[in-house]
Amino acid sequence: MKKITVSAVLVAALLASCTPSHKSRLDINLRGLEPQTLTIRQYEKVLFEADSASFAADMKAAQPDFMPFLGGDLDDPRNISFLWNYVADTLNRHLYTITHKAFPDIAEVEDILRPVYQRFGYYFPDLELPVPYTYISGVNLEMPVLLGEDAVAIGLDNYLGAGQEIYRRMQFPLYRIQRTEPVYIGRDFALAVHDAMAPNYNRRSNLLSEMIYAGKRLYFVEALNPTLPDSVLLGYTASQTHWATSNEGNIWATIIGENLLYSTDNEIIQKFVGDGPFTAEFSKDSPARLGEFIGLQIIRSLMTADKELTLDDLMRCNDNQLILSKARYKPRK
Repeated sequence: MKKITVSAVLVAALLASCTPSHKSRLDINLRGLEPQTLTIRQYEKVLFEADSASFAADMKAAQPDFMPFLGGDLDDPRNISFLWNYVADTLNRHLYTITHKAFPDIAEVEDILRPVYQRFGYYFPDLELPVPYTYISGVNLEMPVLLGEDAVAIGLDNYLGAGQEIYRRMQFPLYRIQRTEPVYIGRDFALAVHDAMAPNYNRRSNLLSEMIYAGKRLYFVEALNPTLPDSVLLGYTASQTHWATSNEGNIWATIIGENLLYSTDNEIIQKFVGDGPFTAEFSKDSPARLGEFIGLQIIRSLMTADKELTLDDLMRCNDNQLILSKARYKPRK
């Protein structure tokens, strides 16, 4: 993907006039936008439904369409053996079985991702997203979607639903299991796109910079998935979302009142951006990552105050103090 460079019109954009709300900026007409159809290539079906008697031949036949997975020398018996061992693994076969049951028709995933591709093309007309694939990841909840130059790979076994027993048997924490519902596919896809486009943008040296980075990241996801509820966007339960919204003013007052905004103490930063069941600085009813929540509100406030600031320009801006100043963020008390 093309490397993003700083826009010459950024400061002018930051000083532009107002619009009613950040959501109105995200309501775009998808009619006529490409792609009109989106075809996902299902590597897991090719791999796990291959005939054991003709496995090597089946892999070679599938190779042209699945080069991101089958790009090696398939005349080498060691590569075929590696693939077969993966297919024969008891856990992987079980994961394929329950994944196929959860997603009997890949059209469900295509319907989730097609508008994401369309919105990405709208915001970044000079860039192009790679071909989407699905596969069995062996449950990789840390990186459920992988994006490279030639492919984006979605581990469908990471989206079997919070009621799926396999996640508990693998001893994942409940706060992470709650983010395994299929509705998170579009969110995680957009996160992977963001991180591939801007892996190092914005030097993060204190709590403010961490919050602004997280806020821009989540706003990017929201721009590509504007119908997602805040609970999914933030990875919260409904009650956690309510707590954060109801206590927004108190959270900000704590950060300002305790002089934490410019803190470089990693322990303090992790209290506000680290994942977990809750934020220790507050009550056990609070969600984790409240710094991300506040960062999102700051960016939303900025986008509400400036109708000329584009998503592209927002991502290019590394001046966190300017963003905070122009956002005029004033949460409800």
